[in-house]
Order: sequence, then structure tokens, then C-alpha cells
Amino acid sequence: FMPGKAGHGFDIIRAGSDYAEYIPAFQQGVIGLRLDQFVQDYDMPFPNHVKIDVDGNDPLVIEGMAGILTDSRLRSIAVEINPSVRKYDLEIHQSLEQHGFQLLTDPRYKNVEYDRAGLASNAFYIRGLA
Repeated sequence: FMPGKAGHGFDIIRAGSDYAEYIPAFQQGVIGLRLDQFVQDYDMPFPNHVKIDVDGNDPLVIEGMAGILTDSRLRSIAVEINPSVRKYDLEIHQSLEQHGFQLLTDPRYKNVEYDRAGLASNAFYIRGLA
């Protein structure tokens, strides 16, 4: 019942960095829009950075921003994933690389504790590193 807490999602009943299944205490309908549609239909400023932390709905978010991913104005993305554990996280990583983004691998950008525990953690991608 707390805004911003884990466990808020659409069809996926998983929460936390380990995406553990749970039984929701309450279900509330919400409106969801593709980011492409939101920017276009509501005349929003084009994003230069996107932060994705949606408890397992990451593939849906990436799918819903296909147009934005191809635009060079988007410079960076932060997404909570663990490609070494979950297949769809590996697919997200590969998709971002195919769109010209490179994963920042410097230890300053990694949550080492989460990596050791096999949990999802923030991965930071930048477009056009040389």
C-alpha cells in the first residue's frame, strides 16, 4: 500500500531484486502507456535518459520504447537487470547493445553485493562510448 514500493506491476506477480513470487494483498487498476506513445501523444519533451525499475515488466517497457531507442537523443538508460541469471534480462542487454548502447562496467557503476547474491541491480548503458 506504499507508493514506490516493490510489487507494483501489471500482469507479473513478482517483487524485489530476486523477483520472488507473492500473493498481492490488494489489486488496483492503473493506466499504462508505451513511452513512445506518451512522448508523442502528450507532447512531452524527448528523454535523454530513461530509468527503468519495474519489477519484471522490463521487457514490456523496452518494447514500448522501440522508437525512442532508435533516436540518438536518448543518451543513457539505467535498468535493473541480471543478465547472468534471467533469460529476458540477457535479451534486454542484447537489445540495448543492438541499439548502440554500451554497458558501463567500471566497478563504480555496479552493486557488487547484489551481483554476488545473484540479484538484479542497476545496469547503466551509454550510447556512443568510444
